[in-house]
Amino acid sequence: MALTAKQRRFVEEYLIDLNATQAAERAGYDFATVPAGFYTYLLADPRTGKVFYVGKGKGRRVGEHARRAAAGRVENAEKHKCIAGILKAGCRVSEILFSGHEREADAFAVERLLIEALRESGITNIVGGVVTNEELEREQARSALDRMKSFDEWIAHAKPYQIQAAQTLRGSAKGCYEAIRRELRSIAEPC
Repeated sequence: MALTAKQRRFVEEYLIDLNATQAAERAGYDFATVPAGFYTYLLADPRTGKVFYVGKGKGRRVGEHARRAAAGRVENAEKHKCIAGILKAGCRVSEILFSGHEREADAFAVERLLIEALRESGITNIVGGVVTNEELEREQARSALDRMKSFDEWIAHAKPYQIQAAQTLRGSAKGCYEAIRRELRSIAEPC
């Protein structure tokens, strides 16, 4: 998944002057309503317009950061310092809804792309975005396939109890090996 043309324009506009509100206006965004499903959002300092956090949410998630900071709950020290400074100045955090999505996986993908695009502009995100359980499972299966020895190499070094277990499960060690490989491929490369 890639950013849409409008989303790419926002990133380009933002990198010009690091003012999220002006960049959103120049890119043609209208942030009047919270999407019904999943969404990505930006937190910005209203005094400067600078984005300091990128997130993915649903419902009232976008406002949770300021509520938690006001209550003294710190999960990300740099993000907390930004929010605390904004609140101490008597301002409200600018909460910019960036994109709406029906699928959570799409919101996660846009979040990752935004973090990557804005990483050098001083955002406080600790990680590069979250992956869904499905994406994690796919990556784990790809990794297992990459590390999997050939059958000949495996059988040459297998312990007798490993061969016996494979034969018990699938009737033959080769059949068990091939079944595992097929299953990993089906997870790693879904249709």
